[in-house]
Amino acid sequence: MSGGGLFLLLILVVLGLYWPVTPVITVSNDLPIVSARVEEAPVRFMRKNRITALPHEFPGEELPAVSWLWGRYRLVFTRPGCREAVVTAKITPLARELAVNWELYRYELLLEVDPHAPGEEAGRVELVLNGKGVTPGRLQLPYGEYELKVGGAGIKPKTITFFLDKDTRLHFKTDPADSLLTQIKTVDVGIQPKGMAFSDDGRYLFVALLGEAAVEVIDGETLEKTGRIVPAEPEFRKGGFVEIGVSPAGDRVAASKMETATVHFIPLSGADRLEMTEHLVTGGTWSKVVAFSPAGDLLAVSNWLSEDVSIFSYPEKKLLAKVKIPGIPRGLVFAGGSLFVTNYSTGALHRIDTSSWQLVESIDSPRQGALRHAVAGQDPDLLFALDMRRARVYIYNLKDQ
Repeated sequence: MSGGGLFLLLILVVLGLYWPVTPVITVSNDLPIVSARVEEAPVRFMRKNRITALPHEFPGEELPAVSWLWGRYRLVFTRPGCREAVVTAKITPLARELAVNWELYRYELLLEVDPHAPGEEAGRVELVLNGKGVTPGRLQLPYGEYELKVGGAGIKPKTITFFLDKDTRLHFKTDPADSLLTQIKTVDVGIQPKGMAFSDDGRYLFVALLGEAAVEVIDGETLEKTGRIVPAEPEFRKGGFVEIGVSPAGDRVAASKMETATVHFIPLSGADRLEMTEHLVTGGTWSKVVAFSPAGDLLAVSNWLSEDVSIFSYPEKKLLAKVKIPGIPRGLVFAGGSLFVTNYSTGALHRIDTSSWQLVESIDSPRQGALRHAVAGQDPDLLFALDMRRARVYIYNLKDQ
């Protein structure tokens, strides 16, 4: 080769060393790069990108803006759920491909299924996880998104979706084929969850813990636990909470505390939002159920040991009356211009007139029972009460009081 040819070749090589090269990066499993750590690179690359020392890390979204040059590189790519992918390569115009092969972490999935009934009555559950049949137990699975289809003879079909990024316990119940309800999730909370209620807008689910001095907060959309509320006043940090009541005005949630016979309020807005800084003394003993009137102007509390019901104005929280009950009062519901009280001792349903605060009527159950909980129906003339002793639900016609 003539001297002129050698000189020209030398110029091309020198220019090539500084000529930008854009690598083609491919990833396995279509999982995007979160970051790239440069551990070895040409000095020219460092100058071009104003890097003073290695290793240097680029966020994944900045990679398209990086100025690459010919030379040898050692790159470490990262993303959640995967081991670091190390790529060593010489990048040139003829060798621009960089393959990032992710190795997914594997996690344990504990799959637990509770049948809705014993034995054959529960049917035989069939589980299909991402298109493959599985059985309950411990599974080792890679990081990623999953879809579990639940079905089988006598079982209502449902689909549960979840993302596996840690060791996970997935517990659920099967539902009868003709059920109007579908169990969609099990949420782990604190010790002895008892009363619970959604806020009126459905944004939160509040769960009273009987075994701890706390109220758990669950997001109403994701059904993930988002917080725990404890009393600001130290004297109420012993013993647990029992029942939850929600103000129709949407301003507060009330949580009852048996041992101290108090009701504690949780504001849903303002400076003390989702804190517990205020309490009300009920005047009874072993206070349990809390109920607001539909208009939100009354608050009632049943007192288990003193066998009476305390009624307050709301939001003033002024005591209006204490009504004696012939037995243990528990469930409360305002309906049809009256306050109805369930009797856990006898199974009777009592009606208190809200204008005189007198107990004006008692309706006995067919047999002595333990009437526990009461709710008003969508039909304003109907009321439903649960007899825990007899395992029955009684329906009352308020129109024919």
